[in-house]
Amino acid sequence: MWQKINKSGKFTALISVLLLMISGCSGGGGGNAAEEVVVDEAGFINISITDSPVDTVIEVWVEFDGISLKPQSADTLDFEFEEPLRIDLLALTGENTSSLLENQSVPAGGYNWIRLDVNADLDTVFDSYVMTVNGEMVELEVTSQRGLQLVSGFTITSGQTASFVIDWDLRKGLTMPKGQGMGWKLRPALRITDLVESGSISGVVEEGLLSADSCTNDLAEDTGNSVYVFSGHDATLEDIHTEETDPVTTAAVTQDENGFYVYSATFLSAGDYTVTFTCQGLDDDPETDDTLEFSPSQNVSVIADEDTIADF
Repeated sequence: MWQKINKSGKFTALISVLLLMISGCSGGGGGNAAEEVVVDEAGFINISITDSPVDTVIEVWVEFDGISLKPQSADTLDFEFEEPLRIDLLALTGENTSSLLENQSVPAGGYNWIRLDVNADLDTVFDSYVMTVNGEMVELEVTSQRGLQLVSGFTITSGQTASFVIDWDLRKGLTMPKGQGMGWKLRPALRITDLVESGSISGVVEEGLLSADSCTNDLAEDTGNSVYVFSGHDATLEDIHTEETDPVTTAAVTQDENGFYVYSATFLSAGDYTVTFTCQGLDDDPETDDTLEFSPSQNVSVIADEDTIADF
């Protein structure tokens, strides 16, 4: 069942994010700001990053050099950080975020895209890397030619602040390609949300669902249990295999201090979703088409600034 409750509350990979259906204003942010752009008519922008978790590693460090914004009728605005910003994406689950731009002054008007500049090549520097469950530090390569491109842009309103969160979905993007030598690969599996138009889905999963005979999870390590969130009501339930049918995001189901198994899917744009649970998350390889068993799904509607409860 579900109900709505109010919330309180250099090789440089060029990752171009043409933002989808976002336009609005909100406050907040905190972190690494670039030089201020001085213009007569300006607004402000906050950009933070978060992560949808993965079970196969314990740390995922990505080094960011800066951010670029492309106004519709002007040259690209490049914001290069004074020092590279290295972030453990795996530490940014749930509602945790890390700021990339904070209250940055930019010209008001329409924008076409955002680009994240990262240092993530297979070399000897280890600017970006993963830490495996065995404590091994392995280089990380961000694989991108054109980056993740979406259809539409966003607007900065004069005198107002727009705040966005970019979710880098590790469950979709992180792989260790078989037979291709050393190093992990990370695709730019990015999703961006306007904070003023975002809500969340959370709930409790009955313990019996985590101990079914079909489960391939690891309860001792608290891994392998996930809630998959699909766009629209009555969506077809699919594994992750880099197709349009992929879930919008996934949320790890973990045991809280009271012994309950809980999850929270955050930074979701307002709208309709289908949610389901699987205890076979460890079997979901984004490089292959896998057959997973899902629990009966639920239709959920997300409202901005509210948390929708969906228990299993």
